[in-house]
Amino acid sequence: PEPPSKEEDIKELPPPGRGGESDPGEESDPEVLEPATRKVEKVRTTCVMMPSVDEEKAMLRQMFAQSEEIEKEERRLRAAKKNGWAYIFDRLRSMSIAQLELTMDTLMGVIICINAVFIGVTMDYGNDSAGWML
Repeated sequence: PEPPSKEEDIKELPPPGRGGESDPGEESDPEVLEPATRKVEKVRTTCVMMPSVDEEKAMLRQMFAQSEEIEKEERRLRAAKKNGWAYIFDRLRSMSIAQLELTMDTLMGVIICINAVFIGVTMDYGNDSAGWML
């Protein structure tokens, strides 16, 4: 027989006539082992826990509160998107310290790269020369 899956329990039944007791007329030889024949029944168990009425009410209150918070956040973002600067400042205020630091590092890197390009262009064209001569 196939082994049971993890969801199923095994209930083993003793073979008929062998309830764990030996027959009085039967002699048992320890050297001779008979193969054990047992029936294996597959029993599927299902356990359903139902919350109480108070728990259901508490869960509903929590879901409604979360839904209201999400709607409030969406309204705030829609209002902020109408004004570009307000949206940018709102996004900066809502960032964590790590996100704010990464944003500032990226912004500084972009400014440094633009500055390097600007210095290179002014050096090439600053003294009325034709540009790079190779």
